[in-house]
Amino acid sequence: MQSQQSNLEKYQYIIVPNQFDFVNTADAYQTSSLTKFLLQKNGFPVYLSNESISDSLSENKCAALIVTIKDDSSMLQTKSYFEAKDCFGKVIYTSGVGKSKFKDYKKAYHESIRKAHKSMTDFKYSYIDVGLIKSKNKDVVAANISDEAYEITMKSNKLAKELKKQKVDKKVKSELTTDVLYAQPIINGFQLVSSKPEIVYTLLRTSKSNVFILKNEKGIVYEKGGKWIVEYYKASNLIQEELQIKF
Repeated sequence: MQSQQSNLEKYQYIIVPNQFDFVNTADAYQTSSLTKFLLQKNGFPVYLSNESISDSLSENKCAALIVTIKDDSSMLQTKSYFEAKDCFGKVIYTSGVGKSKFKDYKKAYHESIRKAHKSMTDFKYSYIDVGLIKSKNKDVVAANISDEAYEITMKSNKLAKELKKQKVDKKVKSELTTDVLYAQPIINGFQLVSSKPEIVYTLLRTSKSNVFILKNEKGIVYEKGGKWIVEYYKASNLIQEELQIKF
């Protein structure tokens, strides 16, 4: 079985069953816990099926992928692979098969699951809130992600790339871009998305409502005098910029 690429921009988080169908008890041999740990390395917020999920995420079930481990073992080898389904039960991704010759069940499952995960180089968090649609007069935030909105966003991206390739004049380019960043709720903070759309910054909450930590950056975003400021270090230099954020 070969891993297959799939469009993952629709999916905001992952749910992993607390018990897989090839074991008899919840999280037997820590198979579910290991799966959650490995998928977090791909950048996804991951929940076990028995864990509570924040209301902002659980309101849209179709923003979740259900990822399970499938057992394809033979008499001589333990074989495992990842399978991801959407909210309708359609398989949208399968990993490569990981194999192990360990006789101990826990060692065998852990080795085969880890090897299967190594094949998932194309399985990365790339969520885009395609419900964010910019109109001429105002910004409309749709409550749910729809296939129609997704197609519109993809076509807009394709058009923007074609115009850039053709080196259109600056006036046309300026109509396609904006400095405004839209704050979309995520676990423990917000992601700031441009109108392209692309994620520019990821903000993590602190104890102060007007101060955020920049994820994966040495810096912060804070409010001062009604304006939002980003500060971060690039090499040994402190960079400070004003941001236009719409929450």
